[in-house]
Amino acid sequence: MYKIFKEKKIKRINIKVPNLTSEADLLGQDKEGIVNDGSFLFNFMVRLCGRLLDNDPKKVLSMRSINFRTKYIHNLLIKVCPAFLNGKKFHLIKSSPIPKDRPVIFAPNHGFTEDTASSILAAEEQAYIMFGSLPQFFNTLNGVGAYINGSILINRKDKSSRKASVEKAVHALNLGTNLILFPEGVFNKSPNELLLPFWNGIYRIAKRTNALIVPIVHLKVGDNIYSSRLEAFDVNRYDDIELGDNEDSCSRALTDLRNLMASELFELMEKYSISSRDAILDGASSMHEASERIIGEQVQEAGKYYDFDIETSAHYKQHTPLSEIWENIANMDTVEDLESLPIDLRDKETLRVESKQYAKIYVKEDYQKRF
Repeated sequence: MYKIFKEKKIKRINIKVPNLTSEADLLGQDKEGIVNDGSFLFNFMVRLCGRLLDNDPKKVLSMRSINFRTKYIHNLLIKVCPAFLNGKKFHLIKSSPIPKDRPVIFAPNHGFTEDTASSILAAEEQAYIMFGSLPQFFNTLNGVGAYINGSILINRKDKSSRKASVEKAVHALNLGTNLILFPEGVFNKSPNELLLPFWNGIYRIAKRTNALIVPIVHLKVGDNIYSSRLEAFDVNRYDDIELGDNEDSCSRALTDLRNLMASELFELMEKYSISSRDAILDGASSMHEASERIIGEQVQEAGKYYDFDIETSAHYKQHTPLSEIWENIANMDTVEDLESLPIDLRDKETLRVESKQYAKIYVKEDYQKRF
């Protein structure tokens, strides 16, 4: 009986929600690929918000809804937003002026569950959220809060939805609202990078709308969240051929933006996150073991509807031929297996027996793909 009920529920989902590749898009799945059951909010949120995954910007965004949220909802939401911080205390360390004469895209770093609510508080002004964690949106109170605030939904597993998200963002800015867009795309789980490389969508959207990017930098330390809203960053001062198609210009702009935000994050860390090696290890035998514990806790805080498929594999842009080679080496049983590697690599000294152990470490410490 339960199986029949679940199949009927999934059929209803497909009818009400466009651009789905499977029910896991909305429900999420664990590391073993088992699809979650929906929360008590699921059916209500699908009926209310499923239409927001339509690719037509005019069907999901209107001047009326933007004005209503700006006039009646935003100030109230700012007052209740601390309730979405799970007991954390929010501190706005820097609050640079927000330009009034051009559209604004707030660009926060992404690394913990409360950073969406923290970004709303740091932005201070009304801004629609570009929301791509659909299991979180349709199954948690954070999703309810994001809907009340105003959101542009993206199914990152569907190519047409990813493409349409740019058009919906441009339409929202042209209607007069601002945006909150996380340029890293997924949680930063790397102990070796202050920020992950940025996706180019934020550059393309800013170029097409003459928008300014206002960086927001968050640092969570224990039960405190420290945030800085930096001065506006203008990608339009970077020359290109037409609307963001010049990859060199885009790369320079995003690198400069990322460096600016990383510098601010490092300053926040120096001031608020001073710790000894022993405190970080906390009984672990190595920094790798400590990192696994810390990242595991970070993911666990995101809850049941953390989407492992998206966060660990789907459209993972940092996967390179070199990392694939190390994965192959790590899985080899004999030296003869090196014959499967490209001919220009198989005879190099670094790819002999001792390479296998290094390769295992390389793969083991790629936390972005494991958590």
